[in-house]
Amino acid sequence: MPVLIFIISRIVIITCLVLILGYVFGNFSTKPLLATLTKIASIVIVVGFIVGSVFILRFRNANPTREFNDRWCGYQHLQTDSTKIK
Repeated sequence: MPVLIFIISRIVIITCLVLILGYVFGNFSTKPLLATLTKIASIVIVVGFIVGSVFILRFRNANPTREFNDRWCGYQHLQTDSTKIK
């Protein structure tokens, strides 16, 4: 499910960016429907950025360095007690 949400959010972002770029560099400003869709797309981009920031701050890890090292770098075998090494 998270992968599906990620894919759908990327499709929405790309669609919004196409509309905004079409408005700025193309002739979307001359057609009323495309101009309205571009205004909605710009609001979606701003709201999506804010919601994404809130989710990142809400679900962040308390100690990301430790978890990253433990999961991906394989540093667990290097984390030994120095008092036991002779």
